[in-house]
Parts: sequence; C-alpha cells; structure tokens
Amino acid sequence: MTLQTWWLFALTVFAISATPGPNMLHILTRSVDFGLARTFAAMAGCLSGLMLLLTASVAGLSTLLVAVPGLFTALRYAGAAYLVYLGIKAWRTRAGLLDVAEDHLPPARLGAGALYRGGLAISLSNPKAILFAAALLPQFIDPAQPTGPQFAVLLATFAAIESFWYMTYALGGRSMGRVLERPSVKNLFNKLTGGLFVAFGIALLTARG
Repeated sequence: MTLQTWWLFALTVFAISATPGPNMLHILTRSVDFGLARTFAAMAGCLSGLMLLLTASVAGLSTLLVAVPGLFTALRYAGAAYLVYLGIKAWRTRAGLLDVAEDHLPPARLGAGALYRGGLAISLSNPKAILFAAALLPQFIDPAQPTGPQFAVLLATFAAIESFWYMTYALGGRSMGRVLERPSVKNLFNKLTGGLFVAFGIALLTARG
C-alpha cells in the first residue's frame, strides 16, 4: 500500500465517520447523561462492535451473507427493530436516562460494564457495516502485496479516526449537559434523539443490501 493510497483511505473514512449515525448519537447522549469520563466505556463498546463487524467482513462473513441472502435480511430486520425500540424508549423517557443496556437501573448505579454493553449493542445493531466494509476496504488493497498487513493498517486507521469523532461528540455532549439540566429542555432532547434513532432504524429497514 502506497502512502498516497493510505491518505486517500484516511480522508474517506474521516468524512464518513463525521456523519452523525447511531454510534455518534449514542455517545452524545451518554455524555449528556454521565459526563465525559464515564462515557469512555460506551465509546469502547461502540468501537468494539464496529471492529468486530469490520473484522468479520475481512474474514469472509460478507461472502456468507451474499451466498445466503436470507441471513442478511434477518440481520437487517433485527438491527432496524432494535434501533426503533431505542427510539421509542428515548421518546418516552422524561428528563432522565436513555439506557440501552439495563433500563431497570437508575443512572447512578449504571457501571462501566452496562455502559460498554449498551455501546456494543448499538454498534452491532447495524449489519450494513459488514457490506460497507466489504465494498470499501478492498478498494485500497494492493493485490500484489500480502493482504493481511494491509487490512491491519486499514482497520487500525479506521479505529483511530472513529475514536477521534467519538471524542468530538462526547465533548459536545458534555457542553450540552449544562444546557440540558432543565427538565423541559432535556425532554425535548430525548424526543429529538428518539426520533433520530427511529429514523436510523427505518433507513436500515428500507436500505437495499
């Protein structure tokens, strides 16, 4: 892989990752509810899920999904249903926490494990990332060179850029937290984020694999 190819990949991923999606929205809301320090666990969960999907794509799961069309359809419906569920849950939450992991626990008792699992679930709820990786990553691979190290560099670059945007959104959430201390404003924020989650779910449901 040439340096020029790597820069092209990095710029492409930088632009794609900046686009608000379920992961970024989840981190933003976690930062609003918990502050920056406790949001690191949610960030780790989101990144772990994304890396699992990308690694699975590289390992050949995308080929399996193409060979078994019904499998991708099932994953797509499950992911869409989960995002819609989160949206309804957020919409109905009044001046409190949107918890995607253990909603019977109050915010003060949610530990790092619950925050991590919530981020992981959000990230894994979008199987389109598998086919996205299958379409994107091979474009930057030199078939004349060993593919393993090249995929490793691409995944590491993806993880670094994604983490940068996670931190950016988390810092934004920390600033927003001061504004959202008023229950009326927080209720409006919950409804907005709930609507966005539902929109993401519908978009995933209607997307063509």
